Amino acid sequence: MAVGNAGSLAGNVNRSPVKPAWVCALAVAVLLSACGGGGGDNQTSSDAVVNPDPAPGQEPVPGSPAEPNPEPTPTAGLSYPDKGDPLVGVMGVAADWPLVPIHMGITPDGRMMSFGRESGDAAEMIYDIWDYREGTGPASHLTLPNRSGTDLFCANQLMLSSGVMLMTGGDTRADATETTIGYETGSGNRDATVFDPATNQVTRIGAMNEPRWYGTMIKLPSGEVFIQGGSTDKLENRARYTEIGSADGRVFTSLRGFSVYDLPWLYPRNFIDASGQVVGWAKRYSYRINPAGAGSRVDFGLAPQVKLEDGGLAVMYRPGKVLLAGGRSPRAVRADLDGAVPVYESVPPMSSPRIWGTATVLPDGKVLASNGGSNDTSALNAPLGEPARHIAIYDPASNSWLRGPSTQYPRLYHSASVLLPDATVLLGGGGLPGPVTNLNAEIYYPPYLFNADGSLAERPVITEAPQVLDPSAAFRFAVAAPERVDRVVLVKTGAVTHSFDMDQRFIELDFRRGSGFVKSSLPANPAVTTPGFYHLFVFNDAGVPSVSKIIRINPYTGPLPDAPLPGPVTKYIGLALQNDPASFDLSCADDEVLVGVHGDQDEAIVAIGPVCASYDAQMGELDAELIYRPAAGRMRERD
Repeated sequence: MAVGNAGSLAGNVNRSPVKPAWVCALAVAVLLSACGGGGGDNQTSSDAVVNPDPAPGQEPVPGSPAEPNPEPTPTAGLSYPDKGDPLVGVMGVAADWPLVPIHMGITPDGRMMSFGRESGDAAEMIYDIWDYREGTGPASHLTLPNRSGTDLFCANQLMLSSGVMLMTGGDTRADATETTIGYETGSGNRDATVFDPATNQVTRIGAMNEPRWYGTMIKLPSGEVFIQGGSTDKLENRARYTEIGSADGRVFTSLRGFSVYDLPWLYPRNFIDASGQVVGWAKRYSYRINPAGAGSRVDFGLAPQVKLEDGGLAVMYRPGKVLLAGGRSPRAVRADLDGAVPVYESVPPMSSPRIWGTATVLPDGKVLASNGGSNDTSALNAPLGEPARHIAIYDPASNSWLRGPSTQYPRLYHSASVLLPDATVLLGGGGLPGPVTNLNAEIYYPPYLFNADGSLAERPVITEAPQVLDPSAAFRFAVAAPERVDRVVLVKTGAVTHSFDMDQRFIELDFRRGSGFVKSSLPANPAVTTPGFYHLFVFNDAGVPSVSKIIRINPYTGPLPDAPLPGPVTKYIGLALQNDPASFDLSCADDEVLVGVHGDQDEAIVAIGPVCASYDAQMGELDAELIYRPAAGRMRERD
């Protein structure tokens, strides 16, 4: 790998003081120039990879449970603005950051672990642990070299129930060790690596069945992880199967009952539905995957209107409800996953496109869209275009957007945003590659932190809360002035990279006020509260949130509701053509699935109807014989 002075390749480097920047000079196309360099192995013959305990003298396998933060109360190191806009909030002043935080994840103790690069050289891969309670100065950071032997650049990350952060895949190092050697630099690796907050160390603990670069990982109700996508070889090939990783990240099993080789591979946008199955979008292609046994897959066709292939946004803002927005277009839709197939509803467009933006659920249930711009800046020498420096706030209740304040710097490819325990949002990074390299971050202070006159609002305080809950459990927690508690919500802690927070979800809880305490309960369906760590927030009657208590919800291995059988969905068949979906009332039978449409046209479409196929839910198979259901409109007579 040739490495040279960055010059114009790295673009403008925003940090103080300015240091030399370096970049990879890889002679590979577009996205390949975006990520390069950690070990990998191309072994794919085994269905299950078991990674044994280390031999004497080797590093121990991390996994000591990291207890949630008992009292994440801001210290003197943390400051808030004296004044803020009570309608849209305020953006803080940019602070230096020790790396471009391409990946961000909140740990159970309330800190944020980010990893990325200070320069373009893969050998300079480092990671940082930041404590927001200590402010943003040098003392708030612990920056360490990655000695795991794995290049985590463009991998993924997720908090396991044990309290460690699992990271799978990444790039292939030029100096890979014999345990990780595989494809040449610029290809995926198979490595499973963990960060242990108890020791602050990153350690390689095993390997997947297939190399994955730009893959997605989400948590199943069982506590296992579901892994899909990722490139294997120079961005020209992709992983053929999905994999299930054990709850400790050491055993991986390929689901060979179906293939995903035909689907786009770059960070699929996957979510867990009410049945515990995976519903997602690979670019615009939608599907449901049943991970039981060897696995099965049902396809749903294209999502309307949005352009998710260009770093678009996807976030579960309510259980079973997903907002899809951005990419090359400002258009947006929201999808309801509670039926047999996703049902789409129009959403007003954002004010500008957001390629490589990020969507973050706020504690009040609104969605923050940040970062990104009009150009795909994932390639070397990509033009700046028109950055979307302003944030936008989506309100699901009114189905509307509100334009907010702007960041100091454009944040494009390799930027990220994550919700912090104090209900603020950290926006950081962007660059390597790209026209601007940001070794800095900014904090957004949402409007719920301010009184009507713009002064900083007094916040409710959770004084004590359980650290661990079982699914569906009832629980109680102590709050100062419980009579003023107006809302109780859970927001899953963030794990974000490349425009996608891989496990974030928002859940509003029922509650009852008591004398000095609040009593609440988790949703009855354990699939709604996928296992892991959650921010517990309360709001007072003035609409102001507390600092969160981070709690852990345990895995669930019992029965879950069945996925609904494919049925009537086609009243939304014309959503991309007109904003009056009620005019379409076309459907397949309850035991059929929509596989296409038929109709007639003159100078325009004059009739349209569903093409259906019988669906065997037990086998997960479609009948090969197509059924042409009646069309709505005017079919012309044929000779």
